[in-house]
Amino acid sequence: ERTCKPDGVHPRWLAYISQLGRKVFAAFFMLVEVLGSYPHSLQSVEVPLIAKVPAGLRPVGSLRAVVRVHGRIRRSVLQAWEATALKHDHYFNLSSGRAVTDGVWRQKCRVSYSKSSNSHCALLLWDLHKCYELVHWSLLIEMARLVSYPLVLLRVSVHMYTWGRVLVIDRLVARVAFATKGIVAGASPATYELKALMATTLRQHTVMYKSVVDIIVHVDDIAQD
Repeated sequence: ERTCKPDGVHPRWLAYISQLGRKVFAAFFMLVEVLGSYPHSLQSVEVPLIAKVPAGLRPVGSLRAVVRVHGRIRRSVLQAWEATALKHDHYFNLSSGRAVTDGVWRQKCRVSYSKSSNSHCALLLWDLHKCYELVHWSLLIEMARLVSYPLVLLRVSVHMYTWGRVLVIDRLVARVAFATKGIVAGASPATYELKALMATTLRQHTVMYKSVVDIIVHVDDIAQD
């Protein structure tokens, strides 16, 4: 009930449609992937500006129910990609089978080892400023190819990020604006796309400093120790 419904439809309501209706939706989603875009009637994104602690506003995209259901259905494809293409990349906290505590445990082990060997250990915390908003689409596509990301789904996503966006704060609504870069926080594939964007660079970092530096990534927060 708390889910945003920009078009007045909750994604779960689509579960009540008939079998014929589900087949129609399946055919529609396949057509979207073939063409690489949704119909113009669906091409809009509400972006509520949500207050964050301690200060500032966080833009989170609110997509139409049909688009969200499509993303939810295709999540299994992205999970399968992650399980194979990123199975040796231990630094992503949100990957399947991993947790935030894994990175904390590794940090604790390094600290304990440093104390026992009479050496030093430092922890650097990086918060990527405007991580979602500053993603360049051309770079995302280039990096995604290097890690065999499903390009059919990426094409749909990148086209979606070019849609008109309407900023909303409280009851104030801005005019439609069009982005020239950035992905939409709240879109189903967004976190997977960030992993595809970062993976190659993180691998290079690991090769260069594997023996002395460990790295942990939690969406747009990075820790080096």
